[in-house]
Amino acid sequence: MADTTHAAAPGFMAPVDLEMDPIASEAPHEANAPGFEAPPTSRKLQSLDDYKQYFMAEMSHPTFTQSVIAEWWATTLFLFFLILSCLPGANDGQEVFRIGIVAGLMITILVYAFYAVSGGNINPAVSLGLALSGRMTAPRAIFYIAAQIIGAITGTAMAKVVSPTAFNLGKGGMNALQVLNVGDDIVTITAGQAFFGEVMGSMLLVLAVLFCTDTARSIEHPHMVALIPVEIGFVVLLCHIALIPIDGCGINPARSIGSAAIYGSNLDLWIFVWAPVVGAIFAAVTYRFIFSPTEVFNDYFKPSNVVDRASKRLRTLSGQGSGMGQ
Repeated sequence: MADTTHAAAPGFMAPVDLEMDPIASEAPHEANAPGFEAPPTSRKLQSLDDYKQYFMAEMSHPTFTQSVIAEWWATTLFLFFLILSCLPGANDGQEVFRIGIVAGLMITILVYAFYAVSGGNINPAVSLGLALSGRMTAPRAIFYIAAQIIGAITGTAMAKVVSPTAFNLGKGGMNALQVLNVGDDIVTITAGQAFFGEVMGSMLLVLAVLFCTDTARSIEHPHMVALIPVEIGFVVLLCHIALIPIDGCGINPARSIGSAAIYGSNLDLWIFVWAPVVGAIFAAVTYRFIFSPTEVFNDYFKPSNVVDRASKRLRTLSGQGSGMGQ
């Protein structure tokens, strides 16, 4: 009996199989979704030639260029509207909620729009987490991250065009350590505290992406796929409401780099670049070695077994599975 495989969504894939010869087999096979190549490589990449072939195989995929452009444009749109929502920049309670709503809704809309094209990563931390967890090829992750950073700079520059004065007054929507007024006390957030908050926020975001885009888990719960953008959007909303009073909320290196590049300041930028990287690494390692599907899990969710269980339930509900001898 032939093994049935399910292609994952674009942007979430397994490494290219260097051993697979496309001419060797004449049997027809279902085309993989954009960026989702054959099963994981069956031999290790040992030479420079192997790595070159690995990169070329992914870059020559018919949808590779389209996916990279999609990441650039999605990130451009995200930054354009996000930076506009940050101007002129007073972080009172109302603005915190407004910025959080804009960020969450924009991510929800953009993931719905671009999920079938590139996966709708829109964040280097997400792409890094997917690559480290084995769900995205290294070449695609590298190009996605580059496209996201360029898109963030483009989107921020476009936002500045709308109102240069407001942009400068709001410091380009840059992330910055905040000062909290707690009663009669003034609390200044330190670099270490902001770094820890960014690590936790980024870890939550990447873990949410890894869980909700896991095709093995969505086989028996297909409704999960339709809710992916909503879940990710809510995570982004939550992180912004929680972290804006702390450091303006980064959790996206491209977003922070875009503001810094156009406003012309790199003050504390290292926090908002490296903290999401640490969070993404932690999330990927945790998911890969603790939460990723095991052999028992994969057997339970094997498509044929899922169909068998569903059929038995239908027979039971219809009364065909009850009675003597059952």
